[in-house]
Amino acid sequence: MSGRGYSGGNPAMGDILRSVLVLGLALVVIYGVGQLIYGRDPESPAPKVDYATAAQTAQRAADFGLLVPGELPQGWQSNSARFEPGERGGWHLGVLTDDDEYIGVEQFKRTEDDLVRDFAEGAKDAGTVDIDGRSWRVLKGAENPVVLVTTIDNTSVLVTATAPRSQVEDYVATLRPAGQPASAAPSAG
Repeated sequence: MSGRGYSGGNPAMGDILRSVLVLGLALVVIYGVGQLIYGRDPESPAPKVDYATAAQTAQRAADFGLLVPGELPQGWQSNSARFEPGERGGWHLGVLTDDDEYIGVEQFKRTEDDLVRDFAEGAKDAGTVDIDGRSWRVLKGAENPVVLVTTIDNTSVLVTATAPRSQVEDYVATLRPAGQPASAAPSAG
């Protein structure tokens, strides 16, 4: 038997390359179908975080009331919540509005000026605003267009946002110590 293409059980190099190509294409197709079915939702590219549970867990290690909103408006989601223990540690909560605008809350046992330097470098005082009976300093010139800072219960609280100021002020008015009813307001400072 001297037929062409028969190599005594060993495949020809062309056969190997064709097989590898077919398997590679099959993997690409499977990956593409998987991305279509199980891929990330393009309407929600940021991870969702259960801020209430994170705050309740972190509250056990904190020696101050971690500020959280009573609940987020429809379409809003928390995308980051973390507590860093220790003398220089503190609480961070980040949310995205239904328009994908950001609002971040930083709460630390530091001075207001320390928080401004750490989270809103270059921001300068531009007046004050009263939100829910508390005076907040308004800052301008930072990376985020809206920056507010105040002192609550021996902690400094800094809010930075890309959301419209009126929306930020409405959000700030809902902040309360974790674990307290929505009607409870934080004490002055």
